[in-house]
Amino acid sequence: MTPFVDDDGAERIVSLFQATRPGVAGELVVRDGLPAALAGKAGELKALGVAVYDFRIPRPDRPENETFHAKVVRVDDFECYVGSSNMTKWSFEYSLELGFHVRGAAAAKVSRLLDAVMAVSARVWL
Repeated sequence: MTPFVDDDGAERIVSLFQATRPGVAGELVVRDGLPAALAGKAGELKALGVAVYDFRIPRPDRPENETFHAKVVRVDDFECYVGSSNMTKWSFEYSLELGFHVRGAAAAKVSRLLDAVMAVSARVWL
């Protein structure tokens, strides 16, 4: 789950999915449609079986959509990474970012949140 992606981040995302064990569902949550950097990797993501979701919910009280700023990598229902780094070169090479490797009950809560986000998100067809 990442709101901002550049070419460097798109490479990292593809690498993460390439490292995923066979049979594990690959899911990616973005916002405001498929970022241009990921559109260039659509063939690779499709070949890897990655399902992409766009999380935007219309707000009845404002013209803007509800979106997200979270960054999460889910390994499974009991292990994930939650952090501040966007999937951009700037975040990885220049910014001071912070992330946590979360396991157990805390990770299970994060996993349920991701499932809820995907349930209300639009599927992006690659």
